[in-house]
Amino acid sequence: MDKTPEIDVFGDLPESSSAERNKAAKDDPREWARFLAKTIDFSLAQILTFVTVFLLSFGYGIVFVGLMGWPFDESLLTGPIFMGVYLFLHAVLFVFAEAFCISVFGGTPGKTLMGIRVASVTGRRLGFGSSLKRSFSSVMAGLGFGIPILNLITMIYQYNKLTSDGAVFWDKVDSLQYLTHPVAAWRWVIAIGAFVLIRIIELSGQFL
Repeated sequence: MDKTPEIDVFGDLPESSSAERNKAAKDDPREWARFLAKTIDFSLAQILTFVTVFLLSFGYGIVFVGLMGWPFDESLLTGPIFMGVYLFLHAVLFVFAEAFCISVFGGTPGKTLMGIRVASVTGRRLGFGSSLKRSFSSVMAGLGFGIPILNLITMIYQYNKLTSDGAVFWDKVDSLQYLTHPVAAWRWVIAIGAFVLIRIIELSGQFL
């Protein structure tokens, strides 16, 4: 009699033990689930980056332009220099935000949606230091700090590493565990829909 549980489209994999989920993480790295989770998280962090840039711009206007009488330099808020600073700031904020979520909650919004959890070898939550090293490594080697073209190259390279080896090097930071398991169909629908919406917004921004 086949005792393999089926995936309920309205829920997660039923009656799956921790051992079964850990084994599934080794046998099936779920590359696309990880990709969608990271894309969603990296895009959600744009909210934090936007708020930070707004506050910095507001402070610049109040303090340096308003109080100190400096001339307003519009080039500081536009052009390639601004974009470079924005991408760098976004990468830094994302590293700290992801590390915080993993150390406190064991995952991020995207990872939770796709049935992914990061833990220590004992199954406990990672400390903030280990989470920070892991997040920095993933942003550097996996996302190319969000720099166009470079991030495409790094993502393709790490995808090939994940499919061939079952892990990428930041999975092994401080001997952490990358626990993952299949999830319901509705989670995939939400994740794919979010990915498409993100790409539409990005393309729209280039023509506005």
